[in-house]
Amino acid sequence: MTPCPAAGLSRGILALAAMPAALAVPGAASAGTLGVRVEIQLQVTPGCSFSSGTSDVAIADATLSFGSATAEGDQPVDSSGASASGGSVLSVSCSNTYTHAAAPSVTVDSGMHGEGGQRYMTSPSGARIPYQLFQDQGRNIPYDPTTGMQLAIPTAGSAVPIPIYGRVTRTAGLPDGHYTDIVTLTLTY
Repeated sequence: MTPCPAAGLSRGILALAAMPAALAVPGAASAGTLGVRVEIQLQVTPGCSFSSGTSDVAIADATLSFGSATAEGDQPVDSSGASASGGSVLSVSCSNTYTHAAAPSVTVDSGMHGEGGQRYMTSPSGARIPYQLFQDQGRNIPYDPTTGMQLAIPTAGSAVPIPIYGRVTRTAGLPDGHYTDIVTLTLTY
């Protein structure tokens, strides 16, 4: 029996139809997907940061101003490091590594014009006014330029004010002028 040419042709068409499209049409691209994994990372390191409650500061991060006083003043001139809104001029916040007993200490140096532990503001003419900085509003606990004050930071991320209270003992006999100094606060943790 001779095979029917039409029957062989239809089997060939069926076989061709069952082949994948990439093989059926030479040079045609095959559609597909390819996956790749990307690892996402973040290393959170322990640390602390200062923040300032003032926004109009020119040469420093915060300002403690004694205002103005007359050259006949025999009374102390006091000031506090408070912002216009009444909050502390400086505050510090830390990660959870540096809270509670592990909270940092802050040291206030002698300033740009300090000598032997005494801080001085100076005028452009070189005249000096001694002043003191304190940790408490009653001005009983001074900031020693060589010893840090332990901060109390109860929770991570909470801004804890750094109290700074100043006193100029007297202004009597001082030359007129604008007196300034800059102190640096250092966190040790």
